[in-house]
Amino acid sequence: IYSVTEISHWIQRAVQGISETGIRVRGEITNLSLSRAGHLYFDIKDENAGLSAVLFRNSYSGITQGQGKLLLKISSNSDSIALEQGKSIVVEGDLTTYPKASKYQILVAGIESKDDIGELHRRYLELREKLEKAGYFDSTHKKPIPLYPERVAILTSQSGAAIKDMEDVFKTIPLIETVLFPVIVQGEKAAAD
Repeated sequence: IYSVTEISHWIQRAVQGISETGIRVRGEITNLSLSRAGHLYFDIKDENAGLSAVLFRNSYSGITQGQGKLLLKISSNSDSIALEQGKSIVVEGDLTTYPKASKYQILVAGIESKDDIGELHRRYLELREKLEKAGYFDSTHKKPIPLYPERVAILTSQSGAAIKDMEDVFKTIPLIETVLFPVIVQGEKAAAD
């Protein structure tokens, strides 16, 4: 029997063995944030996957914030690179894990800007603009959310523990009608049901 820590360290050694000399990864920036300690955290993603990334404070020479962007200076003799949500970049660094969260990430040593905006973010902005023009975000179409729902639909097994728990909860709120839609919750037929 292994401890969780032992498994995490085993996985960490395996992942680090993949990129002993560093790797380069291209993707679009998401979830960009600057910690109070000055570390930069973000994800890089493509159409099918995402990878956590961290750039520690001691890995860059300067950073300034403004207009939704971070201007990052990797070394004192390099140009600044603007980082923002949706920007297409190439990061270079070492693959590792963060055992406390059981996740893998890239420890960034360098960043190159590829395009002002990545393809995924461009498509998102186009869709948002199309929906705005169609009026989907217009506040005149918004309906107020009622303080309490009148009816709640429950999709679960008719005989499972979940429905018993829900029935107990809704007994304390008698003004809300509940409607059970029995479905298979496990096995091959669950997804279709």
